[in-house]
Amino acid sequence: MYDMKSDFDWFKQNREKIIKEHIGKRVVIQNKEVKGYFNDEEEAIKNMLPTPVGEYIIQRCLPEEKDVEFYYTGRYAFA
Repeated sequence: MYDMKSDFDWFKQNREKIIKEHIGKRVVIQNKEVKGYFNDEEEAIKNMLPTPVGEYIIQRCLPEEKDVEFYYTGRYAFA
């Protein structure tokens, strides 16, 4: 079974080295190995075929302090 958390932890530990010279791209990581850099997620997924989605991670190449997004929605649900 694929260990996504292990790859994400590896990315966090090696972020600066991995993203160097690839700011703004997407990086594909599988089994603690960089598989490639791509312009967007769609390109990354296409280039990883036939490997199924869910057997690798795709991360944005951004410094940690810029890799946070705030999301706000005006939609509410009441039960």
